[in-house]
Amino acid sequence: MVGTLIGMVQMFANMTDPSKLGPYMAVALLATFYGAAVANLFCLPLADKLHLKLSDEEINRTLIIDGVLMIRESKSPTLVREMLIAYLAERHRHTEDEDELEGAPA
Repeated sequence: MVGTLIGMVQMFANMTDPSKLGPYMAVALLATFYGAAVANLFCLPLADKLHLKLSDEEINRTLIIDGVLMIRESKSPTLVREMLIAYLAERHRHTEDEDELEGAPA
Protein backbone atom coordinates (compact mmCIF):
# COMPACT_ATOMS: atom_id res chain seq x y z
CA MET A 1 0.00 0.00 0.00
CA VAL A 2 2.84 2.38 0.83
CA GLY A 3 4.51 1.73 -2.53
CA THR A 4 1.25 2.47 -4.32
CA LEU A 5 0.91 5.77 -2.47
CA ILE A 6 4.50 6.74 -3.22
CA GLY A 7 4.00 5.99 -6.92
CA MET A 8 0.76 7.97 -7.00
CA VAL A 9 2.31 10.97 -5.20
CA GLN A 10 5.24 10.97 -7.62
CA MET A 11 2.84 10.70 -10.55
CA PHE A 12 0.67 13.58 -9.34
CA ALA A 13 3.74 15.71 -8.58
CA ASN A 14 4.83 15.41 -12.23
CA MET A 15 1.50 16.01 -13.95
CA THR A 16 3.07 18.78 -16.06
CA ASP A 17 5.46 16.32 -17.76
CA PRO A 18 3.43 13.53 -19.43
CA SER A 19 6.58 11.48 -20.19
CA LYS A 20 7.12 10.85 -16.44
CA LEU A 21 3.56 9.70 -15.74
CA GLY A 22 4.05 6.21 -17.22
CA PRO A 23 6.99 5.10 -15.05
CA TYR A 24 5.38 6.41 -11.86
CA MET A 25 2.10 4.73 -12.75
CA ALA A 26 4.06 1.51 -13.27
CA VAL A 27 5.61 1.85 -9.79
CA ALA A 28 2.16 2.32 -8.28
CA LEU A 29 0.66 -0.67 -10.11
CA LEU A 30 3.62 -2.96 -9.42
CA ALA A 31 3.53 -2.05 -5.74
CA THR A 32 -0.17 -2.94 -5.67
CA PHE A 33 0.53 -6.25 -7.43
CA TYR A 34 3.40 -7.15 -5.09
CA GLY A 35 1.28 -6.29 -2.07
CA ALA A 36 -1.59 -8.46 -3.25
CA ALA A 37 0.79 -11.33 -4.10
CA VAL A 38 2.51 -11.24 -0.70
CA ALA A 39 -0.84 -11.06 1.11
CA ASN A 40 -2.38 -13.99 -0.77
CA LEU A 41 0.69 -16.23 -0.99
CA PHE A 42 2.22 -15.73 2.45
CA CYS A 43 0.20 -13.68 4.92
CA LEU A 44 -3.24 -15.27 4.55
CA PRO A 45 -2.00 -18.90 4.74
CA LEU A 46 0.13 -17.97 7.75
CA ALA A 47 -2.88 -16.32 9.41
CA ASP A 48 -4.97 -19.46 8.78
CA LYS A 49 -2.33 -21.69 10.39
CA LEU A 50 -2.04 -19.37 13.38
CA HIS A 51 -5.81 -19.36 13.77
CA LEU A 52 -5.87 -23.18 13.86
CA LYS A 53 -3.10 -23.24 16.46
CA LEU A 54 -4.97 -20.66 18.52
CA SER A 55 -8.14 -22.78 18.41
CA ASP A 56 -6.21 -25.86 19.54
CA GLU A 57 -4.59 -23.89 22.34
CA GLU A 58 -7.98 -22.59 23.48
CA ILE A 59 -9.36 -26.14 23.64
CA ASN A 60 -6.31 -27.30 25.61
CA ARG A 61 -6.65 -24.48 28.15
CA THR A 62 -10.37 -25.12 28.57
CA LEU A 63 -9.66 -28.82 29.08
CA ILE A 64 -7.06 -28.09 31.76
CA ILE A 65 -9.23 -25.56 33.59
CA ASP A 66 -12.30 -27.80 33.57
CA GLY A 67 -10.23 -30.77 34.73
CA VAL A 68 -8.75 -28.84 37.63
CA LEU A 69 -12.19 -27.50 38.64
CA MET A 70 -13.71 -30.99 38.58
CA ILE A 71 -10.85 -32.39 40.65
CA ARG A 72 -11.24 -29.51 43.11
CA GLU A 73 -14.96 -30.36 43.41
CA SER A 74 -13.94 -33.97 44.29
CA LYS A 75 -15.66 -35.48 41.27
CA SER A 76 -15.14 -39.14 40.55
CA PRO A 77 -11.95 -39.84 38.53
CA THR A 78 -13.99 -41.83 36.03
CA LEU A 79 -16.40 -38.93 35.58
CA VAL A 80 -13.51 -36.49 35.18
CA ARG A 81 -11.91 -38.74 32.57
CA GLU A 82 -15.13 -39.12 30.59
CA MET A 83 -15.88 -35.39 30.69
CA LEU A 84 -12.36 -34.50 29.51
CA ILE A 85 -12.34 -37.11 26.74
CA ALA A 86 -15.36 -35.29 25.29
CA TYR A 87 -13.05 -32.34 24.48
CA LEU A 88 -10.76 -34.45 22.32
CA ALA A 89 -11.20 -34.95 18.62
CA GLU A 90 -12.64 -38.34 17.64
CA ARG A 91 -9.30 -39.58 16.28
CA HIS A 92 -7.62 -38.93 19.65
CA ARG A 93 -10.22 -40.73 21.74
CA HIS A 94 -8.87 -44.11 22.79
CA THR A 95 -10.25 -46.03 25.71
CA GLU A 96 -8.14 -48.30 27.84
CA ASP A 97 -10.13 -51.30 26.57
CA GLU A 98 -9.15 -50.55 22.96
CA ASP A 99 -5.49 -50.16 23.95
CA GLU A 100 -5.55 -53.49 25.78
CA LEU A 101 -7.18 -55.23 22.83
CA GLU A 102 -4.54 -53.92 20.43
CA GLY A 103 -1.74 -55.24 22.62
CA ALA A 104 -3.34 -58.62 23.34
CA PRO A 105 -2.03 -61.67 21.42
CA ALA A 106 -4.43 -63.17 18.90
